[in-house]
Amino acid sequence: IQHTWLNFHQNQQKVDMLSHLTQMVRESV
Repeated sequence: IQHTWLNFHQNQQKVDMLSHLTQMVRESV
């Protein structure tokens, strides 16, 4: 259970980073 939660947490961080990068790109255009 902990292992699955850790994977989920890491995936969530990646998604947040991706959305943040996308937002930066949109603002720069």
